[in-house]
Amino acid sequence: MEVLRNKDTGQPVGVVGQRPSAASKVIMLVIAIVAAVGWAMIALHRGEAINSVWLVAAAVGSYFIAYTLYSRLIAYKVVRPRDDRATPAEQHADGKDFVPTDRRVLFGHHFAAIAGAGPLVGPVMAAQMGYLPSTLWIVLGVIFAGAVQDYLVLWVSTRRRGRSLGQMVRDEMGRVGGAAGIVAVIAIMIIIIAVLALIVVNALAHSPWGVFSIAMTIPIALFMGVYMRYLRPGRIVEVSAIGVIALLAVGIIIVRPEVQMPAITRFAREGGGPVFSGSLFPFLFITIACGALSGFHALISSGTTPKLVEKESQMRMIGYGGMLMESFVAIMALIAAVVIDRHMYFVMNAPATLTGGSADTAATWVNSLGLPGADLTAQQLSDAATAVGEETIISRTGGAPTLAYGMSEILTDVFGNAALQAFWYHFAIMFEALFILTTVDAGTRVARFMMTDTLAAVPGLRRFRDPSWTPGSWIATLLVCGLWGSILLMGVSDPLGGINVLFPLFGIANQLLAAIALSLVLVVVIKKGLYK
Repeated sequence: MEVLRNKDTGQPVGVVGQRPSAASKVIMLVIAIVAAVGWAMIALHRGEAINSVWLVAAAVGSYFIAYTLYSRLIAYKVVRPRDDRATPAEQHADGKDFVPTDRRVLFGHHFAAIAGAGPLVGPVMAAQMGYLPSTLWIVLGVIFAGAVQDYLVLWVSTRRRGRSLGQMVRDEMGRVGGAAGIVAVIAIMIIIIAVLALIVVNALAHSPWGVFSIAMTIPIALFMGVYMRYLRPGRIVEVSAIGVIALLAVGIIIVRPEVQMPAITRFAREGGGPVFSGSLFPFLFITIACGALSGFHALISSGTTPKLVEKESQMRMIGYGGMLMESFVAIMALIAAVVIDRHMYFVMNAPATLTGGSADTAATWVNSLGLPGADLTAQQLSDAATAVGEETIISRTGGAPTLAYGMSEILTDVFGNAALQAFWYHFAIMFEALFILTTVDAGTRVARFMMTDTLAAVPGLRRFRDPSWTPGSWIATLLVCGLWGSILLMGVSDPLGGINVLFPLFGIANQLLAAIALSLVLVVVIKKGLYK
């Protein structure tokens, strides 16, 4: 959108759109054809091995079409952005919470905040059901649900001075409904943060290189700061986490690994499985939360990102585009899981109560599942652990080690040096840990804001309304960290690794939060008469 202004007064007098050029139309047509071919190859290869490149083509092409056409339709029909309208960042600029931010910087900030464990771990665990249901839900779910939610919640919050989800629920649904909504949102947030932290714990547990991998982030972060400040100022993408996913995508295109997992497994039909128990519906949609539809994103899209938006026209790129990028991460994670040997996949993701914890018992157990292909030997399990520099890869539940193993195999094939597989594995573990801990940090901050709002509503505790009151911030932070820390302790103490119990709870809580956010958006759209 472009705002037309009076030359003398500078006042806005109209808004005009930008028509696509002939070249952009041709590019869009080519991408649409690539996407159509990708979906056709997925649909036609029944009972046959399919190349993972077609999954990438179908997903990326669909994302491009959705962003170019569908998101613009939403902007035109519902959002109606106006760059002449001052955003909260401009109205209340204080250099702290309200700061007009460059759209590229804000896109990276928003993406880092929303893209935690969900798009990395959920698709890996859902691979138990096969690649087809997961691919359909990740791609179609984000286009018609997840990205729409993020975009519209960002729009509503920006138009309301950057108010949080809980505050907007209270505004639209009354005091009683709003209070219930805020309590529910806080409880859901605590569960989500605890599970995110548990995934990092499981990824680093029993790893001799775990401490080293995390410790290396400190000098790397210092180098990144010098790099962006002096060597390549403004080159944010070059040091972004998105670059790791792009590297994996390039590796998949070069190596073109075949998908080892069938389109739909018997575990999807029977409603059980060693990774997690549950039927295709609703557990597919619970397991793959982030990457398709995530209620957690509504907390970032309200109260946090709206305070940084520079222009309303940038909300489409940040809200809708940011969620599409996360969905791309989910597709990459799914591919990394389904291209490894399916025997190895189940050994890594099944709890120790099934595998027995040793190479001999794990090989015996996984071979008893009757999976197609050659049986797995105990020596192969030992060799695989040695190749990635681990003592064992058996029952490394949580999905993160499986993703790291798949990434290490793909990137090792790209560079043709088997000696580097251990490096790529621990590089992936470090990437996942930072990816997830960034979301834990953002989630704890958002939960602290909501906790102070809740405490301020209690008679005698109105001092918590003052954001400059430092003791109030400390108390709220301690409460939030104590609550999610206690749930994390329960997960660590669980003999099944915690994931089997807590991750479904995480998915359920996340989708309940999405239901609250979508209900809010629906109420706003109906009240404004924008549904026609």
